[in-house]
Amino acid sequence: MHLDIVEHEQPGAYPSLTIGPGLVYLGLPWGYELATLVHGIAAAGRSEPGLSEGSLTQLATLERDVALDVFVTPT
Repeated sequence: MHLDIVEHEQPGAYPSLTIGPGLVYLGLPWGYELATLVHGIAAAGRSEPGLSEGSLTQLATLERDVALDVFVTPT
């Protein structure tokens, strides 16, 4: 793992944190959102998927690669 710090001349609309390839957290993690951020970091660091064998079998039938992660917070 490594940390890249990128500074821009013009600030964007929201702060963002890139956790891994294709995984970006937009905004500030306030309240319950901090738990979602920590969960995202932990999920990005796993070497094995957290899916059941049945789900992995169904996903193997897809004709092309698809990446979808959904994190929900109550706020």
